[in-house]
Amino acid sequence: MSELCDWFVEDIPEAIRRDAEGWMAVLDSSHCSEAHRLAFVRWLEEDPRRGRAFEELSEVWARLRMLSELPALKREAGV
Repeated sequence: MSELCDWFVEDIPEAIRRDAEGWMAVLDSSHCSEAHRLAFVRWLEEDPRRGRAFEELSEVWARLRMLSELPALKREAGV
């Protein structure tokens, strides 16, 4: 099984990838506040690699979310 960092196309420093993962969890949670969103924007603005890391992670997150929907799609299709 591969690690999450293997899914990134660009060479992004480990610390930035880990921060992007943390932000993804915060922004996707029901506890995300306006203060969190503003802090996230500030974090993005500090280094262009952060935006690229978050964008790549967002793509992975979307793919994983789609996989979680497969059992329901199979049931609907009668598979």
